[in-house]
Amino acid sequence: MLTSAMRTFAEATTDLAELLRVVARNVADVLGDSCVLLILTEDGERLSPAAAHAVDADALERVDALLKTDPFLLRAHPVARTVLETRTSTLVPT
Repeated sequence: MLTSAMRTFAEATTDLAELLRVVARNVADVLGDSCVLLILTEDGERLSPAAAHAVDADALERVDALLKTDPFLLRAHPVARTVLETRTSTLVPT
């Protein structure tokens, strides 16, 4: 599985957006759940959705809707702010 993921990532590295989509899809598949990748905006004040995937189509629709309605302002999301400040990961159960 790891070899397959590495090969898929390597094939997508010429296009950042595609690479992020591939990473989100692979992570969601391995976890059997959802994966959302967010990128810090240049002003450092919000997280912008970069890619998302879910193994369940209904869940993917909900994730897409959430990303469109919530701008992920860091001042309003202390968990996201803490992740950025501490450089640690956080698993958010659904």
